[in-house]
Amino acid sequence: MKTTRLALTLVELIVVLSVLAALAAITVPLCDNQLISASETATRTTLAELQVSLQQYWKDTKFIALDGVLTAASENERFEIEWMFHNPTTGDATRSFDKNSGLGWNGPYLLVATSNTSQPGLVDAWNRPLQVHYVNPADSLKDVRVVSAGENGVIDIPANVATSALTPSSIGDDLYVALRLR
Repeated sequence: MKTTRLALTLVELIVVLSVLAALAAITVPLCDNQLISASETATRTTLAELQVSLQQYWKDTKFIALDGVLTAASENERFEIEWMFHNPTTGDATRSFDKNSGLGWNGPYLLVATSNTSQPGLVDAWNRPLQVHYVNPADSLKDVRVVSAGENGVIDIPANVATSALTPSSIGDDLYVALRLR
């Protein structure tokens, strides 16, 4: 006579659970690395888009004074991320672009802010604001960086050090794009 088993023995159950635990121990770190890689990729994409926008903004505004009637901007403050969304002299999206000279604020240079604060801005994939480093405004060749603090949330790159002088140890896990503007 043939008997049918309807359940697993305790030993069989322990073996199956051990195999599943071993598979989980292997796959979880792989997935974690993929999440870090995806966050870095998303942040690099945001930085690249901002780099293009800042170059166009510089081309349009480099010969105009930003210390208009409604703002106290100076050369030291020429690169503010919020100015990719709003005119620095009017505080809104009003264009002040002269088609004949090709100069003036011709934005918005970015359409979608990723920051959820009252000021429009951009955040990285870890939901931290991007920072602009304007290394030495007095130089004729402008050295500008947009920096993400990376996964650890701490900006390691010193704001006053030229981009060309950065070393891997001074960058840490930060992500950045650099602009050299004339």
